[in-house]
Amino acid sequence: MKSKYVMGIIAIAVALTLLSVGFVSAEGENGTGVPGSVEVPVDASTSVYGGVAWWENEFYGKKGWSTEIYTLTVVTEQTWFNIRIQDCCWYGDFYELWEVSPDIQFIGTTPEVETDAHHGSAAYPCKVGDPKHTGTGSVLSDGTFTVVKEIGVYKYRVRDPVFDKLAAEGYDPSDPMNPWSPAGFTIWFHFTTPAPELPIAVPLIVSLMVIALVPIKRKIWKD
Repeated sequence: MKSKYVMGIIAIAVALTLLSVGFVSAEGENGTGVPGSVEVPVDASTSVYGGVAWWENEFYGKKGWSTEIYTLTVVTEQTWFNIRIQDCCWYGDFYELWEVSPDIQFIGTTPEVETDAHHGSAAYPCKVGDPKHTGTGSVLSDGTFTVVKEIGVYKYRVRDPVFDKLAAEGYDPSDPMNPWSPAGFTIWFHFTTPAPELPIAVPLIVSLMVIALVPIKRKIWKD
């Protein structure tokens, strides 16, 4: 009897471990801290990294790119993974995720955060806890993107489009008197697997239901 309980506990522990693989908690910015570009190899066993986006970084006709270029090596066909980006410290910043090699393609944008007008600018980012903040934004932008890749080497880069809004309103994001640039963020790479297709999932669910009903039937027959 005890062995059954032990096996059950082990099974639950294994399931929880599999669900949590790839997620590592981190906060704050811990990127390179300088404009330019540097490749950061993505290690499946160390899946969280810091990053810093600079208005001064220009690439593909746009400004505001991260110094860090995250390099992911895929060794298995049809590898699924999630990429999560979370803003660090200012209300208003949000981020674009791009694949920059072998092809350049836009992946997605984290949600924009409501800040209302501040210092005459609707795009003006505001430091967390800043008493001058008059907007309703109280959540840092946070988004997750699912990517499926074949065997190969892929590179990803992050961009802060709020700099575009500030520049369009006449602000200089790199002005040392109002240093909006750089913007810090944290990025996670979580290797995952797709949900089972319906033809596989249905028989599995039915089988589990049958197994669960057996003790109930036995009790009814006994009574």
